[in-house]
Amino acid sequence: EYQLAKHMRPPLPPSTSISNKQLLSPMPGVLLGFAVREGDVVELDQELCTVEAMKMQNVLRSTRKGGVVTKLCVGVGDTVRPEDVLIEFD
Repeated sequence: EYQLAKHMRPPLPPSTSISNKQLLSPMPGVLLGFAVREGDVVELDQELCTVEAMKMQNVLRSTRKGGVVTKLCVGVGDTVRPEDVLIEFD
């Protein structure tokens, strides 16, 4: 296992999956729903949306406080790829 681990890329820090202005999909899957609406003010560790991947539901949460949701970029039921923009913030 160690022999293979040295060839793997290091995991991305959480700040790159949720930037200051966007929430990016961390994995391929299907967007099940949003827990926020446009105009909502986001709190730290607040549930933002749920992505289903391999029959598991993954809740994506905010890593910052005070952002305002400006746009929900995908529709419920849409297939998403890694790095797809799910939500934009102001």
